[in-house]
Amino acid sequence: MDIDPARSTLDPAKIDAVLGHQGENAKGVYKVTVGLGLPPFPVGRNPAMLG
Repeated sequence: MDIDPARSTLDPAKIDAVLGHQGENAKGVYKVTVGLGLPPFPVGRNPAMLG
């Protein structure tokens, strides 16, 4: 399926406002990446998982 960016009715500002994160618009596709902002931990050594 081809997406024509010129005919897109997406409003990135509204999407950003709802999600609280800024996304990227490329070729008619809008991408938002949301993370927890936590530092990475090796598997099995996550302090939150240890009792």
